[in-house]
Amino acid sequence: MDRFNLAGLCIALSGLIFASLSYVILSNTPLTALGISAAILGFSIAITPISPIPPKAVRSMLEEVLASSELILEWLNVGSRGYYRVCDDRRIYVYIPLSGGGPPSVAKPRGLIFEDGGYSYLALPSPVSGLIDLDVTGRIESTLEYILVDLTELCESVSVVEAGLGYTVEFRKPRSPKPPGRVGRVLGSLEACIAASTIALATGRPVSVASEEDSDGRRIAFIEVYR
Repeated sequence: MDRFNLAGLCIALSGLIFASLSYVILSNTPLTALGISAAILGFSIAITPISPIPPKAVRSMLEEVLASSELILEWLNVGSRGYYRVCDDRRIYVYIPLSGGGPPSVAKPRGLIFEDGGYSYLALPSPVSGLIDLDVTGRIESTLEYILVDLTELCESVSVVEAGLGYTVEFRKPRSPKPPGRVGRVLGSLEACIAASTIALATGRPVSVASEEDSDGRRIAFIEVYR
């Protein structure tokens, strides 16, 4: 492992330890949030490549990001469905209700943990925010084909159909495992995470992975769009 990536791993571990101590011993929410922020930053640094890498390596790193998210969700005992939304700066966040439900009314998070409309939310950057072109309006399917088929080789092909209050996305021969536990319930599979982030950016609306099903070599996800 390169020194740059090793430093990121050290930051991530330090952040997790600091957050745990702040939560368990001090019961201090701001310090806990600071520790989680450091952990996320550290994991991001740890998986950042210093030279071009093959699709399989990109796929493996994205899967590791989801695995890291599982640790944070497990530690905070979070299991509610997350809402993908685009910020004012065009970054994509996942807003996860800690109390109540429904997407928050604000576009930009006010910290890692914030309150909106009397409810509290955990805000995490989408694991795939940096992979998606800023201008995807009108070309959701072609963007997903580039990311899922060409860049990461996560599936052999993808199709998108607008249906009612959202989009039905079909991934043929998906190569990533469907995540168990909290990540599956909150973020969805890696393919669905990419689809939800892309649709959120294209529509400018909050979206969520409403359902996923694997059948006959296909993974079908319904991405719900909120008005």
